[in-house]
Amino acid sequence: MPFIGCNKAQSESEPPRATPHGMTGAEPQPQAPAPQPAPKDEPEPDPITHPCVVIGVKYDQILARGSDACSADADCGCYSGGISPKSGCGGVLAQATVAELAPLVSEFRDAKCRHLVNCAPWACLPRCDRGRCVR
Repeated sequence: MPFIGCNKAQSESEPPRATPHGMTGAEPQPQAPAPQPAPKDEPEPDPITHPCVVIGVKYDQILARGSDACSADADCGCYSGGISPKSGCGGVLAQATVAELAPLVSEFRDAKCRHLVNCAPWACLPRCDRGRCVR
């Protein structure tokens, strides 16, 4: 008489084997090794030469030498933040400096770089106050 769910290797005349709860009595199957990621065609860029890092360094250099001198509100503009360690959440500088930063902002976006900080949006309303660009 066949028994449903029994080990077919065990004959009907043998007594059933005792197994711990949850065990089937079968030998454990060897596990396959964990899949490894496929090798990349191109190596990861060195952190120092990564395009996003290079853009950030250039951005910081322009910020460091940039000017906030003005004689009228129209002389001031806003720059984007989160692109470099020194850019913070953005700010206000002279239009000439902002214009110099603009191509780097485009490169940053085109390279799909991540912003270094998450900043709340702010209105760009620069003004000239006593010869200095301010928010």
